[in-house]
Amino acid sequence: SQRQAFTRLVAHELQHLLHSYIDPTEDTWVNEGLSEVISSLVVPSPRAILPGGLMKLSLTRWPDHTVDHGGYYATANLFFRYITNRYRDSQGLSKLIARPEDGIDGVAAFLDEVGGGEGFSTVFQDWVTANLLGGDGYSVYSYGANSNLRSVVPSNFIEQGGSWKGSIYPYAADFVTLELPSGSHTLWFDGQATNTILPTTPYSGTSCWWSNRGDSTHTRLSRRIDLSSLTEATLRFRAWYNLERSWDFLYVTASQDNGVTWDILPGTYTVADDPVGTNYGQGLTGQSDGWIQ
Repeated sequence: SQRQAFTRLVAHELQHLLHSYIDPTEDTWVNEGLSEVISSLVVPSPRAILPGGLMKLSLTRWPDHTVDHGGYYATANLFFRYITNRYRDSQGLSKLIARPEDGIDGVAAFLDEVGGGEGFSTVFQDWVTANLLGGDGYSVYSYGANSNLRSVVPSNFIEQGGSWKGSIYPYAADFVTLELPSGSHTLWFDGQATNTILPTTPYSGTSCWWSNRGDSTHTRLSRRIDLSSLTEATLRFRAWYNLERSWDFLYVTASQDNGVTWDILPGTYTVADDPVGTNYGQGLTGQSDGWIQ
């Protein structure tokens, strides 16, 4: 009903309000996942949950704002629903909200506090298994009684002597059925040990300075330069950025009093537009579409 939908929305946004006050830099997947699970605790949904396709989405690494995030919200909701059942304490979610660490670090610290030292990777693996089994009850491989969860049906198969090749995002899952006769068998797995952080490479050399990724963060890079012998100076640099347009901004600033006050410097690509009140002056925003100077 409209009343239930409104109540769920209010619960969702109230969690954001509380979280922004306690831990404003929390990662999106944790913040949105907690809002989703809290709203579902306030007004449970009667619809069956189908985690199959959701498991292929990364729990922790959401795409940029140009992509529909509906599936990512649902995946994070499932994970924190599982956490709630595993430790049988929906009130314990307040301890997670209160953790000052962000993302995986915050969840891991919460698990150390309430779970007796169970690591994030272990709990993640158990959660993936719970989605495959889809059982009710109280165990590390379930969502609790009357969970209304449909188990995952693997769509990939390997027969004896066969192989399967696929790709998956970090902290996501795919399921493969092994169709083998009885007896002993050997399975080889060859996976990529590392993944890239950014969809680009340094403009020159082998490294660049990265401002990191997060909400309500203020990442800074500063250097003291003596310009006392000059009448004017020009700063030239290369930058690659992918920012939420008109919401997040990158600034170049200069101070003449040892950092007491700072002036924002205009540049070739900076804008003064401020449609939502978050631009402090002349800032870079949106996507650079490659390295710019």
